[in-house]
Amino acid sequence: GVFLVFILVFCVIFIAAITITEKDLQDETIDFADATDFYYGGSGSLDYATCSISKSLVGPDTTESTMVDFAYLASIAYLSDDSIQNALDSWFGSNVAENDSDIVNEFRTVYQEANGKSAVTYKLFRFPNNNLDIVSIRGTKNAWDALTDAQLWSSAALAQYIKGILPIGELWTPILPFLVKAVSIIEDKTLKEVSYYRETTKFVQSLKEVNKSEGNDRSIEITGHSLGGGLAMITGAQEKIPAIALSGPNNKISRFTFDPQLTIDDLDQYTFNIVPDRDPVPRIDDLSRNYQRIRCKAAPNAPIDCHFVNRSLCEILYTCGSDYGENRRPIPCFCVHKYGYDAPTSRNGEAFETSCPKP
Repeated sequence: GVFLVFILVFCVIFIAAITITEKDLQDETIDFADATDFYYGGSGSLDYATCSISKSLVGPDTTESTMVDFAYLASIAYLSDDSIQNALDSWFGSNVAENDSDIVNEFRTVYQEANGKSAVTYKLFRFPNNNLDIVSIRGTKNAWDALTDAQLWSSAALAQYIKGILPIGELWTPILPFLVKAVSIIEDKTLKEVSYYRETTKFVQSLKEVNKSEGNDRSIEITGHSLGGGLAMITGAQEKIPAIALSGPNNKISRFTFDPQLTIDDLDQYTFNIVPDRDPVPRIDDLSRNYQRIRCKAAPNAPIDCHFVNRSLCEILYTCGSDYGENRRPIPCFCVHKYGYDAPTSRNGEAFETSCPKP
């Protein structure tokens, strides 16, 4: 009885987060205050330590990768292919990033003909000047798919709950992955049907094979929000490529349930999770070594609102700043009008409302 109640509560919370996220992402067009006119200067000593997180992405004049760029790439995976190229040009500038939908569609057709349909959706963003590909996973499309996908993490969430109520629960941590693996063996057929990471991992493998056949050294990275972030971290660890998740469920306790299995070393070396305060989804399973907690300005009685991808994007942009050397990122109008952040600083005295009229 306790197990069934726990699973029911877990699924309700999980589906609520996904469904509310869908409502937050209905607009296909993102309005911006232009980077040449406005900027966020960052919070100085209160900046997040990981505002800059690697040396791969993203711009014609720098090799510095920023957390806000990955958050943005994770967010626009929710847009249609008709809208994404404009979103890339608005953020990075023209002729910097390309949405290669042809390669994705060709792979999905072949893979799903052989393996059946799946609910996962992903994009391929190419940065020719950086010799870099970024796969961005949207994950599920609706609450029913979210319920199906939640099966991947329900056993790990139950193990966390048991650890939390047992005396000296931390002592049980080393054996929890084996208990979760035992449960997954019992549910083996069901789990295989919802193991969407198999498709994203195969897609990354196909990109690597093309790179090898063409003799190029193009780098591949992967990102995603929510369930897409969880899948990104699985694929990143399996394929040993950098994976940056935003609000993704983790994979430490559940690492033995995937095929191939994940190792602690690979999770620690290749995965990074951005964890908003009070967001319930990235608290599923145990965090690996690399993560960044960020603030959430949502009302105290609305923790699910902390799962909004655009809210997290605004928090990172506001705290880390929008200028990185010669690279300047625009300010989404919704950061001020919808999520209550201060208006950005004007470079030329222009009023913010001139570029971003109140809706």
